[in-house]
Amino acid sequence: MLADQLFNNADSVFYFNELIRSSGFENSDLLVEMEGLEMWAYLSRYFAHKLMAGTLMVRYETERNQNLESQAIQQIQDAIMVWQKLSDLGEKNYREVPYWDGGVFHQDTFYNNFSWKKYNKDAQNDLEYIKSRKSEVGSLKSEVGRH
Repeated sequence: MLADQLFNNADSVFYFNELIRSSGFENSDLLVEMEGLEMWAYLSRYFAHKLMAGTLMVRYETERNQNLESQAIQQIQDAIMVWQKLSDLGEKNYREVPYWDGGVFHQDTFYNNFSWKKYNKDAQNDLEYIKSRKSEVGSLKSEVGRH
């Protein structure tokens, strides 16, 4: 499954970075590059959690198994925590930068400069979406039961 490969790729990055750190080798340029790789690894984990959550929700909608819905919510909560780690590293190592076209989002100047942290709320919105799907599935289930 794609999510498993994404997790494996991320784990490899963290494993090799830990080997380098534990070797006692210290080089500030290398450490910055290692943290850049960790950002990619966190992004990989984030998407893996989201893929798993989506798959679990589709299964929940067809099977009506509450355990699947609980697992989907947990995957989204894990994705939010991973995004927070990603955005923390981004804030540590990168300045907020404008998009090529400064008016990408037109009047909404908050998003006209890129920063990982600016998308923390969007990552959190996934949890609300999953919860709203639960209520939609529940209302569909009650409708089906009446007919």
